Amino acid sequence: MAEYLNQRVVEDGGRQKDGEMQNGIRLCRIVAVSFGLLCVLQVTLNISLRLAGKCYQSSVINQTQPERRGQDDTCKDQLALERDQVRAERDQLEAERVQLNTERDQLKMERDQVKMERDQLNREREQLNRDRDHLNRERDHLNRERDQLGANCRPG
Repeated sequence: MAEYLNQRVVEDGGRQKDGEMQNGIRLCRIVAVSFGLLCVLQVTLNISLRLAGKCYQSSVINQTQPERRGQDDTCKDQLALERDQVRAERDQLEAERVQLNTERDQLKMERDQVKMERDQLNREREQLNRDRDHLNRERDHLNRERDQLGANCRPG
């Protein structure tokens, strides 16, 4: 059953429709942008934690050396600045995540609408095929009747 779920249904002689392809490309772009933003956030956190470790080491040293306490304040200011930057990036990423989720939901709704339209067109096509077949049978029947009447009316 897993093989069936993973198989792509292709119609129209093996060609995908442009809208489906664009939706797939758009989704790939969304995933790539999200992944890139997460990488940027990870790098920022790594740098911040490394600097925090250095500041912690320098504060331990400063406890024994009072003349270096001014460096502690600089380190604390730097950490506070980086903390604020990371928070701003986090907020930006959160807003982008919400936007991407909204776009994803919209694409799902559009996909469902297209599926419903496709199903309706398939039903109409099937009805037209049935009507055509009925008309062909009726034509064949009328041709046979004409031929029989023509055969009966010939002098012979």
